[in-house]
Amino acid sequence: MPEPVTHAARSEALGLTLEMTLVEGAIRRLHLSRRPAEGPSHPYLDRVLRHLATGREDLRDLPIAPQVGAFDHEVHALLREVPPGKTTTYGALAERLGKPGAARAVGQVCARNPVLLLVPCHRVLQGGGGLGHFSAEGGPAVKRQLLQIEGALPRELAGPVQARLPL
Repeated sequence: MPEPVTHAARSEALGLTLEMTLVEGAIRRLHLSRRPAEGPSHPYLDRVLRHLATGREDLRDLPIAPQVGAFDHEVHALLREVPPGKTTTYGALAERLGKPGAARAVGQVCARNPVLLLVPCHRVLQGGGGLGHFSAEGGPAVKRQLLQIEGALPRELAGPVQARLPL
């Protein structure tokens, strides 16, 4: 079995470190942490950093290989179609999957997303107009920041972060 290789880079835009794990050239994991960026950077991370600086970089072509189940893969494929500057809802994704009652299940997939930013779960909002959850380091405040960077934060959500509610 091939050895995973970890790369890290600091995002000044978020004030967090991006930690990426590659296996055979595909991104297995990308997450945010408060740890210092240790280890070498990587061209994939450079692209993510450019996106975080400008909100415009399209990252859909970066190869991902998360270890997730079939339903998660379906949700991830739909999420990767949501471009920077746009948002969707948990319910709309469930509808597109042909499972209109699965909004909560879609939310759970987002909550365990191992390749943040590349599978842009931060672009998913609550159907009632709320910001929704963000299970990554920094929680909803970072989700709001990501949407602001991409120019996708709805005006009505520009105020204080709403309380986290269980999925």
